Amino acid sequence: MSPTRLPPLAQFVVAAASLVLGAAPAQGPAWGSPDYRPAARAGGVLTYQEASGRPLLFGGRAGSNTLDDTWEQDRHAWIRRTPAVSPPSRWLHAMAADPRRGVVVLFGGEGATSWLADTWEWNGENWRQVTTATTPPARAQHAMAYHGGTNPQVLLFGGLGPTGYQGQTWGFDGTDWQLRASSGPSPRIASAMAFPESAGRTFLVGGRDAATGATLADVWIWNGTNWGTAAVTGNGPTGIAFHGLTWDRGRQRLALVGGMTGFAGSDVMYLGDVTPTSIRWTALPNPGAGTGVVDPPSRIRAGTCYDEAHARLVWFGGQLLDNGGNYGAVVNTVHDRTATSGWVLRPVAQRPVGVIEAGLAYDASLGRTLLYGGGTQFAGISARTWSYDGATWQDHGNSAIGARMRHGLVHWRGFTTILFGGETGSSNQHNDTLGWTGTDWVPLIVGNSPPPTSFVRMVYDSVRQRVVMHGGYVTRQGVYGQVSTETWELRSLGFGAFTWDLRTTIGTPPPLHQPAMAYDERRQRVVLFGGDYSWENASNEHWEYEGVAGRWTRVFPPQLPPPRLLHAMSYDVARGVVLVHGGARRFFGGGFMSYDDLWEYDGATWTQRTPSTTTPGNKNSHNLAYDVARARLVAFGSGFATETWEFQAPVARQAVGEPGGGMQMRCLRAPVAGQSMSFEFPSPSALAWLALMPMPVPVATHSIAAPLSCASQAFFFGINPPLATLIGSPASFSMHLPGWLAGYGLCLQGVAYDVAGNCFRATDPLSVTVQMP
Repeated sequence: MSPTRLPPLAQFVVAAASLVLGAAPAQGPAWGSPDYRPAARAGGVLTYQEASGRPLLFGGRAGSNTLDDTWEQDRHAWIRRTPAVSPPSRWLHAMAADPRRGVVVLFGGEGATSWLADTWEWNGENWRQVTTATTPPARAQHAMAYHGGTNPQVLLFGGLGPTGYQGQTWGFDGTDWQLRASSGPSPRIASAMAFPESAGRTFLVGGRDAATGATLADVWIWNGTNWGTAAVTGNGPTGIAFHGLTWDRGRQRLALVGGMTGFAGSDVMYLGDVTPTSIRWTALPNPGAGTGVVDPPSRIRAGTCYDEAHARLVWFGGQLLDNGGNYGAVVNTVHDRTATSGWVLRPVAQRPVGVIEAGLAYDASLGRTLLYGGGTQFAGISARTWSYDGATWQDHGNSAIGARMRHGLVHWRGFTTILFGGETGSSNQHNDTLGWTGTDWVPLIVGNSPPPTSFVRMVYDSVRQRVVMHGGYVTRQGVYGQVSTETWELRSLGFGAFTWDLRTTIGTPPPLHQPAMAYDERRQRVVLFGGDYSWENASNEHWEYEGVAGRWTRVFPPQLPPPRLLHAMSYDVARGVVLVHGGARRFFGGGFMSYDDLWEYDGATWTQRTPSTTTPGNKNSHNLAYDVARARLVAFGSGFATETWEFQAPVARQAVGEPGGGMQMRCLRAPVAGQSMSFEFPSPSALAWLALMPMPVPVATHSIAAPLSCASQAFFFGINPPLATLIGSPASFSMHLPGWLAGYGLCLQGVAYDVAGNCFRATDPLSVTVQMP
């Protein structure tokens, strides 16, 4: 499932400005291990909770002691949660996130003195025990997963308890458990289940057979009603148990890690391409020395999940196992693995026709990349809108606004995707401003407006909450194709009204034909690169725009990509870099050369990426958009091609203890409309609160954007509590929630000046939903 998306009307934030300190950390290996973590354990369970955007860890066993601690893991560090109510200590239990209800469901396990058959739910702040009319028999070493297809519910299968091995399938709908099936996979322990959303089925893999003790390699598929065996092909495990299995939404594959094959430990990661009836395994061994990728040693009973907010697999703890089947130390190392760097061609059946000079933007409120318009090879200019979720393209049909190309498309976070300008032939330029409703484009209420413009270049300034547009072709005094040097900004007037402001800037780039722009969120700069001074005089000038001051500055990095125009640019949120791909260069006499290179800018230097995989080939007049939920760069278009390409690179992580990491803010009292909501800062030291400002503050103050559960939101409404100095630990405050906020999502973040540390510190954003009174 995709991360939970909050309603777009309002966010409110408790915040002030944060200070950027230090240099960006170097990009680490694909597997990494942060320094702060829970105690070593085996049999603890790790589950990704969509509401908070963090993996949740509960329980496990350390030596002879069963544990009852609750932890959350973010990119910076582990966070110990201290809920008022908690399940009894246990290990070898199972958990699954139910995204419909925003909770994590826990069942059973082996306690300190007995098998358990209790059901618990975690809502992001507290545990509560669920009393059900019907309960599966007590057990441990069972498998659970949320089935999101037909008959959505949390599924439970297998395990071992006081009544022996189990082979029944149970379902939990949030109120009661129901026996769903008594046939299917053989009774077993140590299997694993996951729900690949692309297949719409739940997959069960492996385990240890109750009758024979054999380690199994079979794969079963639950269709919502009953089990069936999968057609298995490829290079998969010959038998696997005590392993981890999760749906890797970034790769769109099942990921199997760890476990044991027979009596030997497995250190091979397996990826599974799935359909509703089959799975094709691919072994992904350790790349080896010199690659910068180090796989963890083989182990069993580790916690495993896919962290959707940061597009990575997370693997924690477990018990080391050598190739002779001997049990070694219990470990507390956390590992994460992102996809290796490279381009991937997405094999989608239904897709848009080949277009050039279309508009492409990732719509965070929908979780899909939008494509509108563009020029086609045989059918003229397109009027169709498509959306892409990483697996399929959806056709939204022809728009009522008609066909156009060379327009601008950008997503205004928390509101909608904005479309401006474009043309239907050189004699018919547009200057309308439109928003996407989910079904079509509609005009926005706009006061002042730029002139009709095509080859529009615009970005969204997420800090100042404005759309910035620069350059383009305009018609002046009846002459089409005059290159503009104007900078315009679209801002909200409130109550659904907007206006465009023509900025009087300090400096400006020269008139450039078809450059490209992206907004660098980490440094709060618009980056403009390339273009063409004249028909055969390409540019590789690098300019940056500071919106507050209204200043354009030419930047001279030590290395620049070659001159070009008609290229595409985007900002990689997860890694905090600006990307440039493709483009072309024109020569005197009509010569034309296209590029297939990929460059990235980290705020200091341009670096050419050299993926080991195939590339999309030479492209120009195409589009790039960054899919925040999947941490992928999506490329479409160029030369009327219909291919969809994606690029992903390993994600660096912020080290523990840097400004913005480790400071917590948590909710003490449920957010109820018309009441006061209370917050606590567990260890504030001496923090002086400052004036408020729009958010979010990038908590990774170096190279990584704020947690995506809040970074993809906007329209922050400041609530002004009194300035205060919070001393001691913990410290808390309350604020009143107006009744009209009922049902809306709030994104809260605290920023304060740390007197002792002489620096600014920001909490991680906290997402909550205001409940009805």
